[in-house]
Amino acid sequence: MGYFMLAYHLVYLVSIAISQSKFNMFSWFILELFRELTQALGSGISLNIWTYLDWIRILLQLYYFCQIQFQMVDNYQDSSEKDSLAVTFTFLTFFSWLGLIKYCRIFKSLRSFIDMLSAIIKDMLPFLIILMIGYCAVVNAFFFKLLMEEKVPG
Repeated sequence: MGYFMLAYHLVYLVSIAISQSKFNMFSWFILELFRELTQALGSGISLNIWTYLDWIRILLQLYYFCQIQFQMVDNYQDSSEKDSLAVTFTFLTFFSWLGLIKYCRIFKSLRSFIDMLSAIIKDMLPFLIILMIGYCAVVNAFFFKLLMEEKVPG
């Protein structure tokens, strides 16, 4: 089953890289949603990082499809719509490639590295949260300073 899921995920990644059409994205959304719901109903919902990544990917597929369907009716003429679509597709691709990591665990030589990587990320999570809070504070300070400089006539 593991090799089949690895091949399935690779076909998914190649197909969204080649064609970002409405039909392709909606087809993968329905297929992935059906697969996840079948898995949840069959064996129950397991709340681990891989399940979260799958659901984030499914929601991003739906959001990307909605952007194409409802916002992109003028054949990508508006630059802000193209930028928004590109950002959504970038996140979708990123989370899709992250999801591929779980299927690489079927190889014995990669399994220990993937377990080690997940342990490192789990141990570093409190530090990364504090780092992000500090980063956001510094960015906000510089942003407000920039706003005040623009408002002062000079």
